[in-house]
Amino acid sequence: GDEIGRLNRFGDYIPGVLTDPNNQDTDGDDGTEINYIVDGQLLGTAILDGKDAADPDPLDSSNPSFTDQDGDGLTDAVELLITKTLVNNPDSDGDGLSDLVETNTGNFVDKNNTGTDPNNSDSDGDGVDDGDELFNGTDPNVNDYESGLAVAAPAKGSFTGLLYREEDNEEIGKITVTITKRSGGLSYFSGRIAGTNKYSSSSFKGKFDFGGKYSGQVYNSNGLLSIADMAFIQDTTGRLSLGGVLLSPDGTRETFSLVSKYYNDTSRKPTEFRSPSRYTYLAASPTTDSLAVPAGDAIGYGVISSEGQVIIKGRSNAGFKYTYKGYLQNGNQVGLPGNAGFQAGNYGTIPFFTSTYGKKTKIKKEWMVGTIRYDMSSAVEAVDGRIRYVKPVSNDRYYPAGFDQNIEMKGSKYRKTGFAAIPVKGFELFANNALGSFEGILTDNTLYAPYYIFTWRSDGVMKVPFNFQYDKKGDFSNKYGYYTISLLDKLTGEQARIRGVVIQNENIVSGLARNATEGVTLRHRIIPNETGEVAPGDFVEPVQPSYITPTSKKFDNVQGKSLGGTYAVRIVIDPNNPQQTWKVSIPSDINWITADVTQGSGSAKINITVDENTSFYNRDAVIKIGGFNHRIEQDRRTAD
Repeated sequence: GDEIGRLNRFGDYIPGVLTDPNNQDTDGDDGTEINYIVDGQLLGTAILDGKDAADPDPLDSSNPSFTDQDGDGLTDAVELLITKTLVNNPDSDGDGLSDLVETNTGNFVDKNNTGTDPNNSDSDGDGVDDGDELFNGTDPNVNDYESGLAVAAPAKGSFTGLLYREEDNEEIGKITVTITKRSGGLSYFSGRIAGTNKYSSSSFKGKFDFGGKYSGQVYNSNGLLSIADMAFIQDTTGRLSLGGVLLSPDGTRETFSLVSKYYNDTSRKPTEFRSPSRYTYLAASPTTDSLAVPAGDAIGYGVISSEGQVIIKGRSNAGFKYTYKGYLQNGNQVGLPGNAGFQAGNYGTIPFFTSTYGKKTKIKKEWMVGTIRYDMSSAVEAVDGRIRYVKPVSNDRYYPAGFDQNIEMKGSKYRKTGFAAIPVKGFELFANNALGSFEGILTDNTLYAPYYIFTWRSDGVMKVPFNFQYDKKGDFSNKYGYYTISLLDKLTGEQARIRGVVIQNENIVSGLARNATEGVTLRHRIIPNETGEVAPGDFVEPVQPSYITPTSKKFDNVQGKSLGGTYAVRIVIDPNNPQQTWKVSIPSDINWITADVTQGSGSAKINITVDENTSFYNRDAVIKIGGFNHRIEQDRRTAD
């Protein structure tokens, strides 16, 4: 066929790459078929309709004639000829950002135009992947930790952020630096560092030089005397930050990028967060099948003001109290109030750092540290967090070996209901309208997974009638969106103190139950009662229907790979139930899921194994256990 020479949308002439092997006249009559081929690969076939002013452009992603194998919004021609990205992977560098938004300009505009390199997971070379920087609120095109890049004078105020261990980018503490005064061109400051153990809080003082830099001795998050190099940096959007490194004698490097609060009411530049409200939070335990970590879900509730002050109170996965107070950072207000084009901010992040404590003592038990992001820009608000949950080795009665877990936090704006309503969909206003369940194991490795039926009234009272199998008293706070329950199972003698929250944007009611006898925590959930049952009485031998737990499992992509793994599903059958036998059924076309048993009788544990997903496509399947659906989802791999 004839060779086609043409200009692409970037003004570059491309000779000899687009050919038509089926027609000598590429601008021919109605019905002419044109094949577009690059390096021997067919990118698309277009049929002219006689009305085209020019041949279809394979670089135009809006043209459905041309292939986009990975669905990232860039045609295969664009990826092969211009961006040099992978045609079968929407995230070529595996940094969590789509190739489409990584525009490679070097200037960050917003989450849809990041300016980053789609072929380099760490565009600015500061050791933090571009996707993580976007989540944390830092500019992925500027090395926030390189003090040699200082280009701005210090600004008055407090600058706060998290400390990261450079070798693995783990959150290890929090650092705050406050400019206290200016004199003779120098800026004096005081600072404080807190780490994730009982002995690593320290204070320091100093002064920045005329160039906005400081170098001096401080104690790092582990209490080691270190050299601090830090400087004020201005990124491509004009935002001022304080970046730096703590270098210890053993070579350990701790990095940080600090910013000040964004929303305030000062007369100089008033800013306003558009979504002041009450919020609720939930962070699920990574497992309910291990006694090494708590099985309960961490909860939180609190408020955000129009000035961006964030207050969160709650309980950790192990049931200990915590309180957080701070301010939103990295906002996105446009203009000033009263001016044309003003738009209040609908975005922000917080450097979440808190320690937990027990009922009778303020001694620190655990640490929770990470970034929580609030994105109110869409119809369904997004509140999510990446939290490191740490408990050091101790002589505590529960979880003495300690743990170090990464947990995902989700949240929601909370809206209280009016008269005669329950603030979650699906709960009707009648007796026995709710079903509470547990998920986890006790210290003797026995499953504690009963469910119970109760009435959730519109006034917030959660109660089982007296003289029934369960003695339960609970209350829901319609103002803040959380509940507390005391439960006694009269058949087993088990007691639990239960706490949970409502996540309205996902219609979830969940939390944790701390077993009074063993002290371990279990996951606790409440769902609408659709079984048709009522709360059983003392004098009736209850027959509970069979059920499985959990009902679903998700395998996430970790560092570019989706490894799969083995986990347990429990089927629970009441001994008084006449139907005791069950089977495990896996569809014949699903060859990446196996079970260690295919049938059995009575309550049992089934080990499910999911193979590594080596493809670039997400996959899911539904298997049946005892007739109940169990859903499995697995992310695709994003790196070689």
